[in-house]
Amino acid sequence: MDEKDVYTFIMERNEKFMLAEDRKVEKIFGNLTDEQLKYLSELRYIFFRLGFQSSNNSIWIIKNVM
Repeated sequence: MDEKDVYTFIMERNEKFMLAEDRKVEKIFGNLTDEQLKYLSELRYIFFRLGFQSSNNSIWIIKNVM
């Protein structure tokens, strides 16, 4: 599976959790616009990519260096 497929799978499996997180953010900051919700979604993807790439790099190092 490529990065995008893994992300989509995780987000679909955790849809209820993500909606609950959005509600928590709305309690703190008030109602969020569609643009703000899109921004949160983009941030989630950025942090996912960082973790995904980091884990792939670690696996490569273990396989090729150690």
